[in-house]
Amino acid sequence: MFKSVRLIATILFLGCVIMVFVSAFAIKSDVLVLVFAILTFFSYTWYSLSYIPYARALVSKAVGSAV
Repeated sequence: MFKSVRLIATILFLGCVIMVFVSAFAIKSDVLVLVFAILTFFSYTWYSLSYIPYARALVSKAVGSAV
């Protein structure tokens, strides 16, 4: 989980999860909860792709060519 390859994805994922709860209970903003929930999904997907060899490079290339 804390290998250098996954460190940024781990920090981003955990930060987004924390911000979902902060947005829901402290700030009470539905829009921020939705934004951070979507970011949590994408950051977890990116984190999961780090376990598959060359998956991040493939997804980055596919998204880059689509945009």
